Amino acid sequence: MGVKKAVNSDKIDEGINCAVCHNIDKIHKSKDDSVRGIHLVEWMKPGKMSGPFKDAKSPYHETYYRDFMGKNSNELCFVCHANNRSNVGHIFSNTQAEYQSVKNPKACVACHMSEKMEGVASNLAFEGGGAKERHIRRHTFLGAHSPELLDGAINISMKKAKGKVIVQLQNPNPHNIPTGYGGRAIIVDVQFSGVGKYPAQSFTLTSKFTNKRNKKSVPHCATEIKSNEFIPAMGNYDVEVNPPQGAASMEVKVYFVLVNEEIRDILKLEEAIWSEKMLMAKKRVKL
Repeated sequence: MGVKKAVNSDKIDEGINCAVCHNIDKIHKSKDDSVRGIHLVEWMKPGKMSGPFKDAKSPYHETYYRDFMGKNSNELCFVCHANNRSNVGHIFSNTQAEYQSVKNPKACVACHMSEKMEGVASNLAFEGGGAKERHIRRHTFLGAHSPELLDGAINISMKKAKGKVIVQLQNPNPHNIPTGYGGRAIIVDVQFSGVGKYPAQSFTLTSKFTNKRNKKSVPHCATEIKSNEFIPAMGNYDVEVNPPQGAASMEVKVYFVLVNEEIRDILKLEEAIWSEKMLMAKKRVKL
């Protein structure tokens, strides 16, 4: 029942599933940076699958060890998560370059799958015995759609300076936030409290694009980035807040949004998922 449910899941229509990664035979690392995705790999022959274990066996297919499935797993991630280009060759996102700018980063899979743990990759009997215990990772692949990964993904600190409050967003991750698709957004909402009522303040970190006609554009059709705001990998981003006179405290909430307002308007994305504000962090301070 579990397998049938997974195969019939809506998520399998997103394009990446078990058979995609485990069907890769070779990654052509020597190819030009403009080559990415399916054009950067060579596929296994029918009836063969690749994996991270040299002794893996299956009654359903031949299994071959590939180091990019285990020891060098980042190579597999960056087949797609690098050099994202518009249709005119304009690079609008490069998670690989962000990652490589950080000293001694943890592997992508440590967060987006899990740390290694004791378990079984398959419950099939191994050479006449029971299922073989291994060091494995969860295959949930948490990402931008996953509130449980976003919650706590950044830290907030605040300091007062000449009547203002500097809200510092701290990114402990080895890539920018946002990263990947160029239309993500971080929203910083600030609420004030005290004797009176005070208007809220809101700030948005995102990227905006234009096409060759200087019209608003989605990343894949862009020729220019008009603005590009993000929290850098293992770095900080400061937001300057002017508290209203008389306010006794302020609360900052930081949200992640899958697609910014401008691109939602261009693509007419009306489903709630695209504008949903997923909480990343919050903090309150006395003024």
